[in-house]
Amino acid sequence: TLQKQGIPVVSIDSHILDRPYTKVYVDYGHAAYTAVKYLTDQGHTDIAYLGIERLPEFYISCLNGYRQAMSDAGLPLQPAWMNNTTNTEIGSGDAMAAILNSNPRPSAVFCANDLTAVGAIRRAMQMGFKVPEDISIISIDDIFISEFYNPALTTIHLDIAEMGRVAMKLLDAQLKGEHVEEIYAMPSDHLIVRETVSKPTKARL
Repeated sequence: TLQKQGIPVVSIDSHILDRPYTKVYVDYGHAAYTAVKYLTDQGHTDIAYLGIERLPEFYISCLNGYRQAMSDAGLPLQPAWMNNTTNTEIGSGDAMAAILNSNPRPSAVFCANDLTAVGAIRRAMQMGFKVPEDISIISIDDIFISEFYNPALTTIHLDIAEMGRVAMKLLDAQLKGEHVEEIYAMPSDHLIVRETVSKPTKARL
């Protein structure tokens, strides 16, 4: 509608790429791959996935990245460990409980974003598990709370402020009549190592 009126449009953090307007895009599949690869590099072979089903494109991107990292490491997928939630903290706690109650139990969980991870950590601790001693957790976003949560969250950093700056530069270029690329990809592999991932225990190895 805006384009039909001649109004320049830039979409920030777009999950849908087949639209004819300029998009600032994050490759969440690559972010997920980077996170899961870090877990496998630490020696984890039993890795669960906790996603968000209310954002279908985002969910699929993260799931594909998780699957690819597992495949590249020669690791099988366990359907009982591939769970999702309709919201973040509350739903992820229930999903995490199901994962932790499974037999066998994974040694690590990849969460699609930080709020999902916070809910998962909280439920794990309520169930008597220690993070990362009993279960390692990694996610995507690096929101403000991630650094100050206890334990501090290991995550993939996405520079939200830079996304805003890039979007405004693209919009300014459009207003000046300059050509801009339809998709501008932001870096999505900046790993921030904190306290929620450790190597698997000897019992698991």
